[in-house]
Amino acid sequence: MLVLAVEQAGWFRPDSSAADSRQAPVYPAAVYLLPLLAILLGTMLGSAFSTGFPLLYPLRILLALGVLGLWWRDYPRLLGGFVSLRAVLAGIVVYLVWLMLVPGGPAPQVWGLLSPGLAWAWVAVRVLGSSLVVPLVEELAFRGYLMRRLQSSDFELVKSDQVGWKAWLLSSLAFGMLHQDTLAAFLAGLVYGQLVRKGGSLGEAVLAHGLTNLLICVQVLWLGHWSLW
Repeated sequence: MLVLAVEQAGWFRPDSSAADSRQAPVYPAAVYLLPLLAILLGTMLGSAFSTGFPLLYPLRILLALGVLGLWWRDYPRLLGGFVSLRAVLAGIVVYLVWLMLVPGGPAPQVWGLLSPGLAWAWVAVRVLGSSLVVPLVEELAFRGYLMRRLQSSDFELVKSDQVGWKAWLLSSLAFGMLHQDTLAAFLAGLVYGQLVRKGGSLGEAVLAHGLTNLLICVQVLWLGHWSLW
């Protein structure tokens, strides 16, 4: 919601004097922000029709995939490379920090709420969504867009090594406030942001984020720490 509020504040709108009045305004931010807004919409709808355990989690992923599909040809260019040792190390570090700050424990389980077949389907969507879709959506919004936008109004011209500490800190704070475990998510945002600032591509941040989430998924399923979900 913080990202949406900043977007609506007017900072992110193109200069109307330079725009062609015969054409509808084009917002470069849309490719970065709309997938996140789709997930937020799915979260709100899920909360409205279920209580406690997020049984409608797949709705978030379906909405996000639908929006991501609009620009699927653009994402390879925006993300750059994915695989690097520093991205893997960053993902593991964030997981270890999360493990220390967010205690895992028992909570309502999908096994007691759905039939076995539906439960396994829900778990599969949760693991794939948490490890692949959510990292992509959140990194696009917070490291791809907000961090650079806080540095300059012409965010598309901002290179990763040009992002100052204020933009890095504020975007990480916004990332933390989006999550229930604010402190852990804030520190995670700092690590992912620093990875990008120090020469890593946005794709590397997605990999690090995805690895963190995958390790959390393993902990949930292996140790039964359903409270992490």
